[in-house]
Amino acid sequence: MRKQQPERMERLAFMRWVSFKPNIKKYLFAIENGGSRHPLEAANIKRCGLMKGVPDYCFMKASGKYHSMYIEFKVKPNKITKDQQHFFDVAAEIDIYCCLVWNWEEAVAEIENYLKLGENNG
Repeated sequence: MRKQQPERMERLAFMRWVSFKPNIKKYLFAIENGGSRHPLEAANIKRCGLMKGVPDYCFMKASGKYHSMYIEFKVKPNKITKDQQHFFDVAAEIDIYCCLVWNWEEAVAEIENYLKLGENNG
């Protein structure tokens, strides 16, 4: 029997919502840092610049004071890692918005709220 992957299911539901939003879809991409890889492939990726802690998605549209947005999905009881917190902290220093979400609905709400930041600034 295959192990359930609740985070993947939430991410798939999120991308289904995104598929109906062309003005969001064109700015959003996934960052596949996780998963299992052959050790040689993992070493090659690291040598090419893989960075630990990078969130699951980048939304490369500016809004308000922010240059872009990153979204990290988690399912309980998982927690943000030290590397992920470090990424969030560095991003905040340079006005990049990062958020942690627990399901696809929260991800949708975060994007909608993020886009409203730009509306409030003219």
